[in-house]
Amino acid sequence: MIFGDLTDKVEKQAKELAGPAKERKLRALAALREVADEDPKPLKIALPALLEALGDGSGDVRSGAATLLNHLAKTRSSLRKEIVRGVLCALGGYGEHTGEALDLLGRHASTTGGEFEQHLPALAGLLESGDAKTREAATELLERLGVPARKYCAGLAEATAVVEEAVRCGADGEKAGYMLKAARTAMSKGFYTEVDKDLELARELANHGRRLVRVWRVDAPDVRAVDISAGARFVVAGCGDRKVRLVDRSGTASWTAAIPEGVRAVAVSPDETLVLAAGGDGNLHCFNRRGDRLWTFRMGAPASSLAVTEGNVTLACAADNNIYAIGPGGAMVSKHWTEKPGWRLGVSGEGDHAVVSFRDHNIYCYDRNLFLRWKSMGGIWNDVCISRDGETVVGGTQGCEVAQFSKIGMAAWKARSDEPVTDVAVSAGGECVYFADPHNLYSYNRAGRPMVRYRTTDPVLSLSCDASGEHFAVGLHDRFVLMRNLERVRQRASQSGVVLENTQRLGVDVSGPAALLERATAAFEANDYESGSNAASEAWQLLETAKNQRAEALVASVQQVIAAAKAVGADTAKSELLVKNAAESLRRGHMDRVLLLLGQSREEAEISRRVREEMQKAEAEQRAQNLRKAIQEAIDGTDEAVESGIDPGHPEVLLQKAISAADSGDHERAMLHLGQLHDHVKAEKEKLPGRIQKAFSEALAVLAKPDFKAEEAERARMQLSSAIVYYEKAGELGRLAEAYERLGFLEERRGKIPYSKFLYQKAVNTYFKIGEIDQVLMLLVERMKRLEAITDKKVGEFTIEELFLIYRDGRLVHHNTRRLRPEVDNQVLGGMLIAIQHFVGDSFRGKDRVKGEILNELRYGKTRIIIEGGSWVHLALVISGHEPEEMRERMRKVISDIEDKYRSTLETWDGDASKLWGAKKMVEPLITWM
Repeated sequence: MIFGDLTDKVEKQAKELAGPAKERKLRALAALREVADEDPKPLKIALPALLEALGDGSGDVRSGAATLLNHLAKTRSSLRKEIVRGVLCALGGYGEHTGEALDLLGRHASTTGGEFEQHLPALAGLLESGDAKTREAATELLERLGVPARKYCAGLAEATAVVEEAVRCGADGEKAGYMLKAARTAMSKGFYTEVDKDLELARELANHGRRLVRVWRVDAPDVRAVDISAGARFVVAGCGDRKVRLVDRSGTASWTAAIPEGVRAVAVSPDETLVLAAGGDGNLHCFNRRGDRLWTFRMGAPASSLAVTEGNVTLACAADNNIYAIGPGGAMVSKHWTEKPGWRLGVSGEGDHAVVSFRDHNIYCYDRNLFLRWKSMGGIWNDVCISRDGETVVGGTQGCEVAQFSKIGMAAWKARSDEPVTDVAVSAGGECVYFADPHNLYSYNRAGRPMVRYRTTDPVLSLSCDASGEHFAVGLHDRFVLMRNLERVRQRASQSGVVLENTQRLGVDVSGPAALLERATAAFEANDYESGSNAASEAWQLLETAKNQRAEALVASVQQVIAAAKAVGADTAKSELLVKNAAESLRRGHMDRVLLLLGQSREEAEISRRVREEMQKAEAEQRAQNLRKAIQEAIDGTDEAVESGIDPGHPEVLLQKAISAADSGDHERAMLHLGQLHDHVKAEKEKLPGRIQKAFSEALAVLAKPDFKAEEAERARMQLSSAIVYYEKAGELGRLAEAYERLGFLEERRGKIPYSKFLYQKAVNTYFKIGEIDQVLMLLVERMKRLEAITDKKVGEFTIEELFLIYRDGRLVHHNTRRLRPEVDNQVLGGMLIAIQHFVGDSFRGKDRVKGEILNELRYGKTRIIIEGGSWVHLALVISGHEPEEMRERMRKVISDIEDKYRSTLETWDGDASKLWGAKKMVEPLITWM
């Protein structure tokens, strides 16, 4: 067949191939194959139809077209490049039917490689095809062309899986997804080196996104100042619209306040009660958490940075080269001038360390009085901060460097940022460090190892973290956000063994939190940060609750000890300060220190209480001793007054009241009664001279009678005895001698001859002293001589030498004697008393009874002792001479009177003789009775 006929045939079959009917297409392909076998050259005009057939919906048509094109490419080198070029150009229109086209291209890639360069994006696009055969064919073709398609596909699949898993775990996958798209774009454009970078960055963003979770965002303009409260309960932002905003942890705006001339700096007090904002007008504004403006302090210029101590003292770096310290009430505490204006500052919790950057080449560290401690050179420091515990200082420079220092200025580590550092922050204990450059956020641990890096689409204007380092706030040009660092949560969970151990030392059951922390650790190891963080947070909440409850119980027990110490008047200031310090250590998580401080507080309180109780005991003993001394002095004074002749009735009542008050511990009432007793005795003694004179006259009137009754004689005896005591003490010897004489005469008439002779002798001696010789002679010649003539010696020889009043258990209540011989051997008297006590102890307890009667007489050497006993007391008389018949009756009467008067005292007598003071007055008449 001639060439023209072949051409006509090819054109006709090409038209059939472009038609809709499948059977006609297959017949056309068969006819074209016949022409190709005869002469391939005319088929050039059928190439467009054949290329279109490669994307036909029928597999038979596509296969036939591919077979024919492959045959033409092999047999006609002049058509090979044209066929390859045409397939590449039409590749994008084949859709899902690219398998035959790719197979065809693969067969001739080695001989027509140059034709592929401009069509690589289309080939790379096939790698995203939903058909596995198409992806594999495209991959194979690209590999033949020297493109690392398999590596790209594997990397893309891995990165996509990482991003999807991160999103499933709660991460924000927007930035990672953007980088996946960028990797595809780079691949399609042939920027193969950028592909690996974009995929790596996508994985990094996804992983970091899993560790950095955005809690909320609030839209606001130019947030150049931001601060987060210590417990992450709220965030304060100073915005470009001249307003301060407070947003709580849930993302709810609590309040907004206008600040004139814009907001330069903000700060939150460590106890989360105060919010500070420095305005461009040079004023420092203080708000409470509700947004109420508490006070405003006027500085010399606007402040660029604020920091607050735990005592709520605010430090402010102002543009007038001053660092101001303002107290919690808004009054200036101090002001420190510097050579240049401070740019950024930070302060430790206790305020003993303050760090300042002046944007020169040094960080400056000051003490609480703003005296320089140290400085460190390192570049232009854009920002500086210090941990609450004062142990960690962090600064960021214009030269893309961050450095950490100890509190004494020793460099710990350094790190690099991509761009100049704009802001730095550090957790309360220095465990976590944050810093930012315009497009990145970085998180490092205490040792200087990176934890998280986070890329931002907008420049970071401000940065702040909470006390734990788990939450941080970021200010951007159109918003501020609260982020949660789950890597910090993981870090805290990995270090929870120490926390569990410390909490367990408080006596807390930690089995529940321990199980939760184990679950959290397992989740973190599986990269499930969401589950791990939730379990860890629940564990810490349980630990915190249990720890606080136990600590409160311990504090309460210590406060009980303090209250007990305070109740006795002890100084508990030191103990209370230790409890306060323990509460602060508890807040910081220092369990060992909590236990130590509480133990010290308890010990201090107990020591203070014991010391105070000992002092009170000593004071009480001293008061009791002084009271006993006062009572004894009162007894002695009352004895003297009674002996002088005053009535003992009312003094005894007052004395007993004083003794009873002393026994009950009522020192004041006892002293009151003693004072009353003193006043009464004093008043009675002033009246005594007249009473004595009157009594003396009455006694003389009785003696003038030729006969008198026994009662009159006894009353006269007592009156004359009182006069003797009074005149002897008053030194009135003449009246004293007369009283002796009159009493001797009375006793003579009563038949008590020995005692009468004794009294006459006393009168003689006294008259002799004052020179009354006539009276001496009269007594010696008339009276005493007459007594010698009396023959009734049986009566006259009886005398009571000693008197013992003894309690029923043998204790001595009172002893009296009428002997005037002080040289008597006290050992003899002591031996006599012991004999009487043994006798009383044996005889009156029923041991020595004769025919039912109690033995009531004792011989001690040549001495005779007669004894009578009652229910509570016994009376023993040491006598000489013949015992009168009525002696025993008188003794029993005295015992009965004593027991009737002092029954209640005798029932519980403690050995204090002063409580039975009146008893001795009741027994003394027996001494002079005979």
